[in-house]
Amino acid sequence: MRIIPPQFDDAASFSEGLTWVSMGLKLGYIHKGGKTIMKPQFDRASSFSNRLATVAIDGQLGYIRNSFQ
Repeated sequence: MRIIPPQFDDAASFSEGLTWVSMGLKLGYIHKGGKTIMKPQFDRASSFSNRLATVAIDGQLGYIRNSFQ
């Protein structure tokens, strides 16, 4: 098991190998190995389910696909 050094304000549980993390008011995603997959840029972000996660930027909702399995 790898321990990721504290660098984020908050994080969710890993789902499908990724988790959202927050830095300040923005959210991004990291891989279970600790590598940043998407830098914190989202206003809202959900955990992945069926390879999709919901994200929001400036009130616009969308989906991102998990291609990191």
